[in-house]
Formats: sequence, structure tokens, C-alpha cells
Amino acid sequence: MLLTIPTWAVLVLLPRRAWRRELARKCVRLLRLGTGTRLSVTGLENIPRDRPCVLAVNHASYLDSFLLLEALDADFDFVAKRELQANVFMRLLLRGVGSQFVERFAVERGVQDTDLLTDMMRNGHSLLFFPEGTFVRAPGLLPFRMGTFTVAARSDAPVVPVAIREHAPCYPMMTSFSDMAISASPSCRP
Repeated sequence: MLLTIPTWAVLVLLPRRAWRRELARKCVRLLRLGTGTRLSVTGLENIPRDRPCVLAVNHASYLDSFLLLEALDADFDFVAKRELQANVFMRLLLRGVGSQFVERFAVERGVQDTDLLTDMMRNGHSLLFFPEGTFVRAPGLLPFRMGTFTVAARSDAPVVPVAIREHAPCYPMMTSFSDMAISASPSCRP
């Protein structure tokens, strides 16, 4: 915990996104190893390298994004709920590692965000969505919001389902020994 503020500052101030993401990967790995948490990753071959795709991932912890940075060998932007911008520390950190913020409740703004994300996909950017839009302390999935699939359909991009499993025991912080698995399934057309 002593290194949290200095690490955050370095992550925010590094001039290149690739450097910030690499530092975030190393920090997450160090945290994970320090807690004895094992991580297995399968299905990376299902993530297209020759075209943009939508990664659709279940969501159960604030650490999901950072675990995905460590696990997925792919260049993508996260899609995060706009409410996270209210916290300056979270906003700067998420922007630093590559995040786009979207409105979930105001329809007009949501349409503008969908258009922006669709344009990003058409220009070659892959996007990682948490289709549930948030997480709760309960097992199972919440209903999906349609933005994920609207962007995929409008940009004619494949959707790669990604599952994070067995991380509920360490919600919301990794403080106990646990095994975690991230698996990417074959893509499907929207």
C-alpha cells in the first residue's frame, strides 16, 4: 500500500500509453504474486490480430481492468462508465491506460458516445466492454446493456466473449489466496 500513490503518479505522468500500460501490467503482476493469486489465461488465439474486435467481458471487481491488462496480449481501449470520471484519481489512471468514458443514462449523450466508439472501431481500434455496465456483490451476470453489441454491429466487428472466473473470493481487493482464470472464447458476429 505504501507504493500506491507513487505508482499512481508515475502511471499518470509517463508520456506514452504503451509505457503506462506496461507499468500497470507489472504492478498488477507484483500485487497478484504478492497475494499468492495464481492466474491462468486461455484462448488468446481467439482475439483477432488482423482487425479490430469487441472484447465483451464479465465484470465483478474494480481490479478486472488491471487483470485484463496483465493477461491479454492485445491493444484495446477500455469502455468505462462516465461516473468514474468524477474521481480525479480514477479518471487520470483510466485515461492513462486507455479508456473511453460513456454515458449510461442520458440517451442523447449515449447515442453520441456510441457514434464515437463506432468511429474508433472503423479506424482500427479494438474496444473492451463490460456489457453489464457495473458490478454487484452477487454471483451471476447482470443484464447486458446494448451499447457493446450496437458498436460491434455498426462497425461490423467480431465480438470475443471473455470470462473472468473464480475471482469472487478476492472481491473487491486481492487480499486472500485465490486462483483466477481468464478465458477468451471464439469470436461471433453481432
